[in-house]
Amino acid sequence: MVAIRQNGATNLFTYAIRTKDLRQITFGKDRLVSPIYSRDGQYIYFAPNAEGDNRIWRMKSGQGGKPEQMFGDAAPFFQQSKDGRYLYFMGNESTVSVFRRDLVSGEIRQIFKSDRRVFSFPSFVLAGATLYIAIKDMPSGNGADIFALDLNRGASRTILHIDQFAPGIPPGLAFSPGRKSLVIPEI
Repeated sequence: MVAIRQNGATNLFTYAIRTKDLRQITFGKDRLVSPIYSRDGQYIYFAPNAEGDNRIWRMKSGQGGKPEQMFGDAAPFFQQSKDGRYLYFMGNESTVSVFRRDLVSGEIRQIFKSDRRVFSFPSFVLAGATLYIAIKDMPSGNGADIFALDLNRGASRTILHIDQFAPGIPPGLAFSPGRKSLVIPEI
């Protein structure tokens, strides 16, 4: 799954690794970002910015289908729990607020809040039952603390301080398959 920007619009494409077939599955004029497959592979979740704010939408995977808005939550970047029941996302605020949306009941709950700012939305990654977030030094600067939020216990802790991320390049966090290593870009 990839989002490709062409002619002022960003649409979603699938790429079949074996056949090398790149197939466009959305044909809008908006900017569709943050595509992820649901854990069961039945849906593709994404965030269009049709109304100026990114909202959570989904569409059937495979044959495509008509996208449907899931919730009115403003969420430019989100992660799905391992069991597929929850979507974790950050609010569209000046400070960090992390929410959990139950995909079965629709219930939403705030699970983390900080008076600081998120460094960038790609610096938000879920690994098992821990959510990692790069939270920017305040009031300005290119440094950040990497927070680990234990979703089972609700506890958070700083695991690392980065003095300076590359200016103008939004940092992304990624885990190794066994979740023993975290990749972080730093100057």
